[in-house]
Amino acid sequence: MVKILSWNTLESGEGGAWSNGWGCPLEIQRRNELIKTIIVDNDYDSAKSMAEQLLTQERYRRIRKTMLDEILSNEPSDFLLFQECTVGNFWDEPPLDPSKEDSLDNKFFTTFDSLYEKVPCQTKDDVLTEETVQHIYVRRNSGWAISSSVALESDAFVGGCLAEFTFCNDNSKECLGANESPSLILVNVHGKARNMRDPDLRRDSISNLWEEMSSHFHVTTGNFTGWNSRAIFCGDWNTHLSDMIEPFRHANSDSTFEPVVGMLNNATTTRDYPFFSTNHEDSFLAQYDGCLLFESTTGSPSYLELEDTVWNMAGFMPKGKDGKLSGDQPGSETMYNNFTYHRGTKGEGVYLNGVFLPGSKASIGLSDHLRVYTTLKVKDIENIDTQWMSPLFQRRPYRQYSNEDAKFKHGSGLRRLGG
Repeated sequence: MVKILSWNTLESGEGGAWSNGWGCPLEIQRRNELIKTIIVDNDYDSAKSMAEQLLTQERYRRIRKTMLDEILSNEPSDFLLFQECTVGNFWDEPPLDPSKEDSLDNKFFTTFDSLYEKVPCQTKDDVLTEETVQHIYVRRNSGWAISSSVALESDAFVGGCLAEFTFCNDNSKECLGANESPSLILVNVHGKARNMRDPDLRRDSISNLWEEMSSHFHVTTGNFTGWNSRAIFCGDWNTHLSDMIEPFRHANSDSTFEPVVGMLNNATTTRDYPFFSTNHEDSFLAQYDGCLLFESTTGSPSYLELEDTVWNMAGFMPKGKDGKLSGDQPGSETMYNNFTYHRGTKGEGVYLNGVFLPGSKASIGLSDHLRVYTTLKVKDIENIDTQWMSPLFQRRPYRQYSNEDAKFKHGSGLRRLGG
């Protein structure tokens, strides 16, 4: 089995939590309250800038603490894919000034570097023209070794990354030849909204991505079929993950392979507790995040098979509607996807249609996107340790939570699913 975490960790700049109309209202409220305590000589702009920097670094520390707990657990991911990593302010790299690290930061960076290897998609000499890039990490003892990596150049995506991995012999600690060893091609992307939400531009964008991918690989590799059977496309697509099936089917001329997406569930417009990975500023819920792969249509075993797709809601910071939670003001319009914030007897945090979102207290927010975990079977690989599989990580979810689950509050934010 191979387990992949894909997570948009929210950029730190103007396009992140502070954007008027589509930022994160809880974080904006915390910023406004902090400004009142630090403003000097009525210099609002300086106080605003300082407050945003302080709260961003505070949020980054929470992300690092969350990831530290996760990678030290019994169920670490083999691959970590992060989107919206802000150039010049990466949360996953130590500061140039060591004095700005605290003991927890030091522990995180030391532990993280010992357990995961960063894929070098951008070289030190690259001139980065985007404000954010996408990072890929591989677990050092997962059996997978980096064969090659390159930054994607498609205009439809923001700073994408393409990497190929070869599976190594755990006993000899040496990788077999490329023609003999199983391999994976992993793509981490962040789609541009304009391109991804227009059907024609989306199709053209995926066709361009496909051509770029094809330029890096031969039609076949060793005993395995074409590169498309070994490729996993993950990230924040900025459109419903299910929207990606048609353009990938169009781009792939091989009818013996069909695109498959790791959907949580498409029921995002009901009053029932829905599945989602983010919420749009126009107040609808969406699964913009996750992975796509190709499975065989011939009846023969696929090289890659989708096994599970699960989420973790802890730390979710909703955008609400137009940058406001619908429960902010008395008499505000009640929406189907109704985010409110309560400090009453139910517990402090965000509620969606009256159901509490675990780990959603304003002061412990992480991102406006949820963590999405995709588990895959890889052909001919049976010696990858699967002991990290937890009973909390179940098969692909059903449509609704059970009544009992409404009472379930697990500290990690994982949810049990019912039929």
